[in-house]
Order: sequence, then structure tokens, then C-alpha cells
Amino acid sequence: MKTKTDKIFDHIDEMYEVISNHNYDYEKSRSELFNLLKIVEDEELDKDFSYYQLIGTLEYFICKSTVKNAPYKCLLLKNEKLEKYFNASLALDKNNPPLQYLYGLYLYEIGDFVNAKYEFSKINIQYFEELEIFERIFKIEEMIICCKIFLKEACEYNIINFIKEIEKTEDRFYPTDLIETLKYNEDYFTGKIRSELEIIKKEPKTLDSSL
Repeated sequence: MKTKTDKIFDHIDEMYEVISNHNYDYEKSRSELFNLLKIVEDEELDKDFSYYQLIGTLEYFICKSTVKNAPYKCLLLKNEKLEKYFNASLALDKNNPPLQYLYGLYLYEIGDFVNAKYEFSKINIQYFEELEIFERIFKIEEMIICCKIFLKEACEYNIINFIKEIEKTEDRFYPTDLIETLKYNEDYFTGKIRSELEIIKKEPKTLDSSL
């Protein structure tokens, strides 16, 4: 017989299956995500870190489904309900790299680059190393650089070093957010950086950065 915690993780799997079935199109996933959120809210589940993580993540994906054609510097609107659930989960489990990553993305997407940088910087990278999810490690490093660019704290040397680092990988990581950030901050888009990016230029992967 499944425990209440088992049910929560089943719902987490269901949530990602919905998004995957719609090729990571949040707008097309919206109605199913809303239905799943209602089911979770109506069920008698233990209010542990995984419950708040599930509710917060559902709110995050629903939030992403309602914003179209937003400027890159502010992709989402601030959502206090989402923040409440994420913070409740992190208060119960302070070392939760997947949730810290999602929360960092949310902060970045609402334009809170100071707190996004802080959230990304405190993630325990070893968690992803042990799972051999190296693309996620590059993504975290990329997002920290993007935050620094918006905060005018980045330098050309560090950006180029990161690009050279991903050039060496077997399955080349495509820095979509870095490129968009540089387009938005043209003073950082130097000739040297453009030249390095040309080397890794290819079609970006379809997998959404938040997954």
C-alpha cells in the first residue's frame, strides 16, 4: 500500500510527464497542470518538504504558462504564493539542489538577479556530479554568469573561460540563456566573446532549462 509520501512522488512524476507530453510547452500543459494542482490540494497529504516542493513547482510551471512575449530581463511576474511554497519546502530541507535550482530560475525570471545569484551559488554541485547530470552543473554556472552580467559584475575573461569549458565537452552544452543575456547587455557582447560562441554554434536542445 502506498504511503502519502509515495503519492506525492507519483504526482511529481505525473507533473513532469504532462510537460514532456506537450514537448515542454507550458501553455499547452496549463489545463492539466491546473487539474493536477487541484487534485493535490484536495488530497490529504503530509505537509512535508516534498509536498511544498510539488505545490510550488506546479505553481511555477503554471506561472510560466501564462506569460507570453515577455522581455527577457523579466520573463515572469512575482508570485508570492509560489515563493511561500518554495520557502516552506527549503525551510524543511535546506539541502535540496533540484528545488534550489528551480527557485533560482524563478528569481532570475522575475529579474531578481541578486537573490538568484545567491540561490544558484549555494547549490551543492556534488549532488549533480554523483548523478552524472553534468549539463545541470554547466547550467548553474551559466546562470550565475548571467546574473553577474545583469548586475554588471561579470568580466570578459570569466565569460570566455566558461565558453571554452563547454567547448571541450563531448555533448556540447548550448548556453541559450548566456546568449540571450549578452544580447540584452550589448556592452558585454565583445568581439572575442562572439568569436568563441561561433565555435559552439548549433541548434539548442529542446529540453527546457527548468527541468
